[in-house]
Amino acid sequence: MKKIGLLLFISCLSLVSFAQNTVDIFSTGPLGSYTTGSSTSSLRSDNAIRATTIFGSSTRGYGVFNLSSIPPSAVITSVELHFNVETVSPGGGGGWTTRGVVGDLSTITAAATLYTTMGLGTSLYTTTYGTTPGNKVLPTAAAAESFIAANLGGTVSIVWTTNSTRIYSITGETGIATTTGVHAPFLRVTYNCPGITSLAASGPATTPCPNTAFDLTSAVTGTIASYAWTGPLGFASTAANPTVSAGLPSTGNYTLVVTDGTGCSAQTTVNVPVFPAPSTTISPLTPTAFCAGGDCTLEATAVAGNTYQWYDNGTVIVGATNTSYTATGNGSYKVEVTDMNGCSAITTAPTNTVLLDTPAVTPGDTVLLCNGETITLAVDVNGVGSGIAYQWQKNGSNIGGSISNSYLASTSGIYRCQVSVPSTTCSTVSREVYVVVNSYPVPVITSSGGVLSTASTFVAYQWFLNTIAIAGATSSTYMPTVPGSYRVRVTDNAGCSAYSNAFPTYTTGVTELSKSGVLVFPNPVNDKLNVIATDAVTAVVTSIDGRVLTTEKNATLIDMRDYPAGLYIVNFYNEAGDKIGMEKIYRN
Repeated sequence: MKKIGLLLFISCLSLVSFAQNTVDIFSTGPLGSYTTGSSTSSLRSDNAIRATTIFGSSTRGYGVFNLSSIPPSAVITSVELHFNVETVSPGGGGGWTTRGVVGDLSTITAAATLYTTMGLGTSLYTTTYGTTPGNKVLPTAAAAESFIAANLGGTVSIVWTTNSTRIYSITGETGIATTTGVHAPFLRVTYNCPGITSLAASGPATTPCPNTAFDLTSAVTGTIASYAWTGPLGFASTAANPTVSAGLPSTGNYTLVVTDGTGCSAQTTVNVPVFPAPSTTISPLTPTAFCAGGDCTLEATAVAGNTYQWYDNGTVIVGATNTSYTATGNGSYKVEVTDMNGCSAITTAPTNTVLLDTPAVTPGDTVLLCNGETITLAVDVNGVGSGIAYQWQKNGSNIGGSISNSYLASTSGIYRCQVSVPSTTCSTVSREVYVVVNSYPVPVITSSGGVLSTASTFVAYQWFLNTIAIAGATSSTYMPTVPGSYRVRVTDNAGCSAYSNAFPTYTTGVTELSKSGVLVFPNPVNDKLNVIATDAVTAVVTSIDGRVLTTEKNATLIDMRDYPAGLYIVNFYNEAGDKIGMEKIYRN
């Protein structure tokens, strides 16, 4: 194990002694951009780079390169020119000079001027272009390094020329920006940062387990302004020695970029391997539902060298450290496995077991329904849905076809569910549920003395005038104040509600009291209202919304001291029950 740990430590170490960077700068662009091209003294052409000297006349080719990706403070250590020669015609002679021109040759449109300017460039390479097609590399030269160093942050043009009578055709701006195949020309520039003399990075000394935090370490010399780590799954940190937090499946490459005080950056990458997580599954060897005295054996996938710990509802089961566990009651089980690397994992989905004692039915006890309503009855077996058989019964008899864990009841009866485990003798019945289906109430409105009423045996009332609910009219009686069609909605003690038939009232029978032989005073009244009538009368006092407050037979005096201040209506009836008048009374 010590040898393995040492090897893993070495694999997690990256060292860059001189903090060098390499960048590939391509000369690419759309056709017609003249990013690359060729020219004679009289004809300028786009894209293909051609170089030759034939019949005393030469053709020169060029490519434009933007050096802005290299920090201005960079110390150039190598400049290679890579290009692809597509064709070489037969010919002879030799002499190849690759030049550097400061600026962008694509902006020179006059062929003669372009041709002359290319010939005035600084000689960078004198390496041959060869005599066969293929990818070519002109190795670094001091002149090329000095030329690039003098023009950092700007744009330069590289010019291909030859004294050979061979015609070289080189892939131009429409080539692919890759380093292999038929690629566009590119400069491979290697440079050091002046403020970074060495750069090292390392991962953990030993391979971590999944979901285990580990540290990344940098060792940098020089004048460092900033650190930037990146890695798998979006990991990022600006700390010199960050911690990769637990919870990340973090196998992969972690890259460190350091920047010196001049803005120049260097980078290195360290690979961190992470052990794979151990895995296991739970398999019930016997049915997960069982009757009293029974049990269920749960088996975890066995792997040599692994250890196990069983849990019930998230709590450790003391002593349950074998590959199997026998459950004897209701439970929700998981198992944690630890492998030889010390890495642990726990099963994600629990395995439920249930002791089929007397399962509950929801809703339980007694259910009251109104005629035409239904209720879904469901039996609870602790989340175990498979491996269970169901049979619903009504009044002790099986209900045909009702073999799921729920039943839709619509008629009165005593319901229960027989629960069993197929292929075993285990069977039990649930608790009983009483379903009572009630008929809807039938309210009837009657009228007496101008007061509408219905049976007082209901638990709730609401009166309506022309289908509109009358605010506050919630008792078994109501005194109409305006003609119209009246209905009442009643609710019985089973919660069933129904409406009465409409009861039309064509007149409220209101007459002037002066014409009916009845006199009341004072109005407004403070305490008692006097009533003087030629014949015996019954006085019915109602609120403004029609609620009956009091009834006085043979009325001569009405006590209104306990009434809140406001407007009230007093209706008067003769001995035959006919309404003979009304008066609006204001209580001070």
